[in-house]
Amino acid sequence: MMSYSQDKTKLAQWLPESIWLEPEDFEEAARISNPVTGEAQQWQSYLNGLALIGFERWVNQRDANLSVNRENCSLFQRDNGIDAVCKVKVGEFQVCLIVTEELTDNVLVPNRAVDLPELTGHFYVVMEVLEEQEQVVLSGLLRYDKLIDYRDSVKLQVGGDEYYQIPLSLFESEMNHLLFYSRYLEPSAIPLPEKKSLTDDVIPALPTSLSDHVINLGLWLRDEIDDLTHSLGWGLPAPLIPATATGFRSIESFDTAIAQLMDRGINIPSQASGSCRTISLGETSLEVLAGIWALPPTSSESTPQWSLLLILGMPSGGFLPQGIRLQVKDINSVLYDKTLERDDYYLMVRLIANVTEQFTATIELQGEEFALESFAFNPDQVSGTIQKKMPGFRSISVAKSSWVRT
Repeated sequence: MMSYSQDKTKLAQWLPESIWLEPEDFEEAARISNPVTGEAQQWQSYLNGLALIGFERWVNQRDANLSVNRENCSLFQRDNGIDAVCKVKVGEFQVCLIVTEELTDNVLVPNRAVDLPELTGHFYVVMEVLEEQEQVVLSGLLRYDKLIDYRDSVKLQVGGDEYYQIPLSLFESEMNHLLFYSRYLEPSAIPLPEKKSLTDDVIPALPTSLSDHVINLGLWLRDEIDDLTHSLGWGLPAPLIPATATGFRSIESFDTAIAQLMDRGINIPSQASGSCRTISLGETSLEVLAGIWALPPTSSESTPQWSLLLILGMPSGGFLPQGIRLQVKDINSVLYDKTLERDDYYLMVRLIANVTEQFTATIELQGEEFALESFAFNPDQVSGTIQKKMPGFRSISVAKSSWVRT
């Protein structure tokens, strides 16, 4: 007959690891997910935040000498169109957290977390988030090489929802193996696919949709405007937040939209500045507001960041025409794409970037398009000159920053 101590040891080998969540953990996860739009996407971002917090606490409780680094974590990057939390660094290893609310016999692993070299991890950890019970559960561990061997051996295909279905039984139930691997294994023992490197000597050509003209929004924070911006019809910069004193502001027609954003929890500092211009699509006149503010440095992001706000409205203050489309891109991809299908006064999008990144916006109505100039942030520029491609900006940004859609 097995002794109690032996029984207890055996039980500990298959029981999942649970971590209790604190009230401040829910607040942090809410801050992480708050900028994300779309109810489903925001909820997934919230769960991902809780999973990351719980995972960090579990590692720290099990081995205080083992560091967890979230600096390059996909959760805080603008291209985070993925349910998993990738690029969490534990010691010298990359870990990918697969987050779910309910554990089943099959684990849905986003194919991008497996197939894209930029997102792959040495280890994949299944994290079950029990939000109502205020717990996260570490339910399984799978090495990258084992995952690939399984995928190739059974010729696993990506489903229509862009997930691999991996049997839960393939994952190790003993989570302490992760700590063992991290202490005693070399990362080279689990080879990852090589990332495509980009250098200044080999830079892809700019997409034709990205304008050669660049508007430096950094000047607006000094209440300045350069010749290019003025010649394109942008007005003098003005504070985004209405002053207590009365007086005309060139952007006051967007005060209601800005108030709506602040009611949703978007923090717009008093130093934020913006400018408007009017454009025409066919017989329709439209007004565009661009807003800018610098973001304070955070421990998870050493590169200076800035926030861009774009709002589309009607000069008359009425409803926008249904079917109007607003699309925003960076050098690499489409970040926001929305077509208005109901009566609304505004289309709004907010993005966060580092100082090396640029954006351009295209407005479409009834088959006609209007492409705005590229927006960038260079607070050190001397005003008064027309800028083409701004010095110091690479044509492509390797490190993607977090982005927010509203």
